[in-house]
Amino acid sequence: MRFLFPKVDAPENPQKPCQARTGLPAHRNGFTLIEMITVIVIILILATAAGYAMKSAGRNARRLQCSNNLRQFAEAILVYRGEHNFQNPPWLSNLYPDYVDNKAMYLCKSDEKDGTDNARPDDLCGKWNLQDQWPEVNDHENNSRPGANDAVRQCSYFYEFSVAASSWKDEGWQKEGEFLRFSNLPDLNAWAWCDAKENQLRFGDKDNHYKPYSESRLPIVRCFHHWREMEVYTRPQNTDIEATNVELRDKVPMTLNVAYAGNVFVGPPWWEGTIRPGDQ
Repeated sequence: MRFLFPKVDAPENPQKPCQARTGLPAHRNGFTLIEMITVIVIILILATAAGYAMKSAGRNARRLQCSNNLRQFAEAILVYRGEHNFQNPPWLSNLYPDYVDNKAMYLCKSDEKDGTDNARPDDLCGKWNLQDQWPEVNDHENNSRPGANDAVRQCSYFYEFSVAASSWKDEGWQKEGEFLRFSNLPDLNAWAWCDAKENQLRFGDKDNHYKPYSESRLPIVRCFHHWREMEVYTRPQNTDIEATNVELRDKVPMTLNVAYAGNVFVGPPWWEGTIRPGDQ
């Protein structure tokens, strides 16, 4: 048996059940302006964070490599000292090749001049009013360095105990009318950096009231090329070094240092103002 039902015309704009319930349009073209701006802002934030992280990682890698260089120099100097009657090398370059077998160790990755200019960068001294460059201690081919090893043509590091001529003496070092000499310079009237530093180590100076410095505190090799990467606290120069008032401290660029005893430490350009553990 056939049943006949009346024919019902379909609606002109049929909707799916969910659309009928929610009232959402059937189709949507592209993003709104607000959504696009939001996505762009998020991308910029992520890109900035990634760039900062990469830059920070690069600084840390350069600083780590420099610390490794300094640590190897420390070991080489200690061995040299043990084999030369407790004398330090005349120049850092004299460690090559018997005690240091890699010339790349003489270069800091943060040195923009690749070891061919002042060991204390010009821009550091200009910005922080560090007037003394002491170019006589530069251990590279662009400097006259009697007795140095010409095989080492570039060097980023500041060697405080070289035989370069020095004009610095502290009257407090006099003992029975004589300064103690440690260099073997042909000119008996010459006064070398190593003479000044050995006297400073043993007798102190006006900055610490003429008390002997600890061998783990007085630097022998220094790197000034990381000064943009970090700042450290220091006592202000020309003030009592025993002052421990936090309000008197200054924030200055960092340096990496090897002490006479062989330990590596971070300090300010004026190392005598280094904040020591236990200072308040």
